[in-house]
Amino acid sequence: MIHLAKEDVRHTLGKFIVTAMGVGMLLGIVLIMMGVYRGMIVDAEVLLNDINVDLWIVQQGTLGPFAEASRVHDDLQYTMQSVRGIAKSSIITFQNMQLPKKQGKIRVFAVGYDVFSTINPINPERLISGRALKTDHYEIVVTDKTGFSLGDKVRLGRNMYTVVGITHGTVSSGGDLLIFISIKDAQELQFSYSNKRIQTDRAR
Repeated sequence: MIHLAKEDVRHTLGKFIVTAMGVGMLLGIVLIMMGVYRGMIVDAEVLLNDINVDLWIVQQGTLGPFAEASRVHDDLQYTMQSVRGIAKSSIITFQNMQLPKKQGKIRVFAVGYDVFSTINPINPERLISGRALKTDHYEIVVTDKTGFSLGDKVRLGRNMYTVVGITHGTVSSGGDLLIFISIKDAQELQFSYSNKRIQTDRAR
């Protein structure tokens, strides 16, 4: 059997090489796809694991908080604290935005949270420099992939924010780089209109 196989390979060496290369490429593609898929799963779980909560409260009829926009009143957190079995609760916001840099704009996923809450989405193990947020306004924590350094000033909306902390390996479920701001700043950025929008609305 082995002798016949050797003779067949010798007489059709070209076909054998092409077939072997094709099978090798196919296996390589399968392994690459498996690696990409596993990487996507790991990225998708980063934020969930860092926040580490047991229950998400979202707007009725939505697929939030990551798959669809979802809004609830912020005082719902106090209602939830009165429910038996819930030790603590807090509000948190997610929104896509762009950070301006000299080389262009960087697409990021902004996490807004209550600085004084017991639930902190910033994992201390991922904080490689600086500190977490301590005030309600104009502080920002960024990931190292953004290229910012401690003390840098970043313009968001109409205000300047100071980089007080830098994290490593923090991405959203969609693979966007994560930044962290206070809940008050996040709400202000989310609901504030640009000057051009205000002028247009007044003209109408």
